[in-house]
Amino acid sequence: AAQRGVLTEEERRANHIASEQRRRNQIRQGYAELMSLVTTLQDPALGNHPGTAQSTPSKAVILTHAVQFIRDIEEGNQRLRRQLEGARGTMPQMQLSSQALAAFNPHSPTPPK
Repeated sequence: AAQRGVLTEEERRANHIASEQRRRNQIRQGYAELMSLVTTLQDPALGNHPGTAQSTPSKAVILTHAVQFIRDIEEGNQRLRRQLEGARGTMPQMQLSSQALAAFNPHSPTPPK
């Protein structure tokens, strides 16, 4: 009989196979999640097997689209930050302008200070 804690060759092999299957499943789930998040991967024309029920893009296509998607998001965020900074710079001017306009229009309510 095998000692407690010492695995037989068969048990070690079975454990290795099971852990490899878990690893592969995690990778598959990761790619599936990437596909659901990256909008450019929603195009059915990207599949490896057009016209079949299982037309999914290759892993290389998924990664390429994911990288471009992230770059596009980063560029969009930078653009929005620049717009926000520009808007913050004009806010005091806009408040002064609305106060100045209100001073010339006797029928407008007094702007809050």
